[in-house]
Amino acid sequence: MELGRERSKDSYVELGRLSHEDNLDPLFLEAAFALEPGEISLPVKTSFGFHVIKITEKEEARILTFEDVRDEAMEMRKQMRYEEYFEQLMKESDVETF
Repeated sequence: MELGRERSKDSYVELGRLSHEDNLDPLFLEAAFALEPGEISLPVKTSFGFHVIKITEKEEARILTFEDVRDEAMEMRKQMRYEEYFEQLMKESDVETF
């Protein structure tokens, strides 16, 4: 991890949890999910460049309850409402750019 922090041109040295639903390059996800904990991938070429992936642990797939995702769902809803509000303000505004 230290080498990645020293040499990476990207700020995403440590991604945290991954899901098949993440908005990441499909080639990256395919390579990541093929690894077992402790394994390190060969360089993976994606549309964003080359990546070396290390999986530290895996969880079994499970169905989450609403209680499991309540806080995240609320944050997503707040963000959606903000974006809708901002879009509406932009439609109603007379903005000139130079």
